[in-house]
Amino acid sequence: MTTSFRDATIDDLAILEELERICFPDPWNVAMILSEILMPDSFYKLLFEDEKVIGYCCYSHVLDEVHIMNIAVRPDCRGKGFGNLLVEKIISEGKNLKANAITLEARESNLVARKLYEKYGFKLAGVRPRYYMDGENAVIYWLYLEE
Repeated sequence: MTTSFRDATIDDLAILEELERICFPDPWNVAMILSEILMPDSFYKLLFEDEKVIGYCCYSHVLDEVHIMNIAVRPDCRGKGFGNLLVEKIISEGKNLKANAITLEARESNLVARKLYEKYGFKLAGVRPRYYMDGENAVIYWLYLEE
């Protein structure tokens, strides 16, 4: 099995919308995804295993920071290291973009994601109360990149 990445395009909207729907309780709709794809400082990277889309990451680059918008792995593919590959990809891309830091919000209850980020050195920096549509808090993480 071989893994690879490629940039998502508007031709991938259906795939991205499906991943959103099966991975998140409050998924982005096609218009939101398209808006993000069309922004010059936003990046969508699809992760493949052989020819199958396993997941994706979406992040933006603003000034000297990278903001992780979403990381998704198909539910039937979780626990196999694909989340690691996506986080490593964003960290690598952040360094290539000369970013000083990477930040994200995660659901307070999403302990699997939180553990993944902490594994890569992300530090808990705060809470955004009632951030999500269902009223759940978001936890804010930061990773400062070394020169």
